[in-house]
Amino acid sequence: MAALLVKLSTHRSSLRSKLGRVDWAGGFLFISGLTSLLVAISWGGVQFAWTSWHTLVPLIVGVGGVMISIAWERHFAKEPFLIKSLFSSLSSVAAYTCAFLQGVVVCIPTTTGRWMTDGILTTC
Repeated sequence: MAALLVKLSTHRSSLRSKLGRVDWAGGFLFISGLTSLLVAISWGGVQFAWTSWHTLVPLIVGVGGVMISIAWERHFAKEPFLIKSLFSSLSSVAAYTCAFLQGVVVCIPTTTGRWMTDGILTTC
């Protein structure tokens, strides 16, 4: 039974020092950029046309925000939350790419002019 349990030893520190280790600027940049990107993706083609400024502005701001946050994490953050080793192997990059594509592709048009969502034919 002891082989199934892992004993971890942690360094005890105060809440103040733990909060000081958090990369607040990187987190804010990443969350705000990703939120803007997701708003643009959810608006595009539904509420506004993909070529509308209502869709393009949050899309451009979101992509820029995510790129800035990645640059921040890589060059300036003392303890980044996007660790470089997460993207070091080809299999992990492939898994992240597949998860991204699965989240983006929601409706697939069929030849009948109807949409297939999760295997169920619907009219979108």
